[in-house]
Amino acid sequence: MAKKPDWLFQQAAGLPYFSDQGEVRVVLVTSRSSKKWIFPKGVIDPGETRESTAVKEAWEEAGVQGEVTGDPLGCYEQAKWGGVATIEVLPLGCWTLAPTWDEDATRERQCVSVDEARALVGEPLERIVSRLQERVTSGELAIRELRFPAS
Repeated sequence: MAKKPDWLFQQAAGLPYFSDQGEVRVVLVTSRSSKKWIFPKGVIDPGETRESTAVKEAWEEAGVQGEVTGDPLGCYEQAKWGGVATIEVLPLGCWTLAPTWDEDATRERQCVSVDEARALVGEPLERIVSRLQERVTSGELAIRELRFPAS
């Protein structure tokens, strides 16, 4: 098998979040294969940025519209395609959750509290969820209510 190009192993994830009556909520999706709860993520294609990738993947995988609101929350590694991918996670303040989206037939979506998210994702994603909570609580990251919540 031919060696995969190095750029294929650089990925970006968005951790979508919003306020629900003053409580921080995050959006998780299931992976297609293992059905584990994860953050929307994907390969940073040539010519794209980590920010544009995070926004695009959140829309395709979770039906989330939003924007990157700050510096990365952290990164983690994942064995993939015979190598190791590095995934950088960006905070993604969201304003819309679409009732249907590109991958809704292959992925589930949940909007959960920070505590619920930590329990669902486990390490190393758990630390990243905690970092999001810290940065929102400190005022470093802006947070907003959804304009068009999912029905």
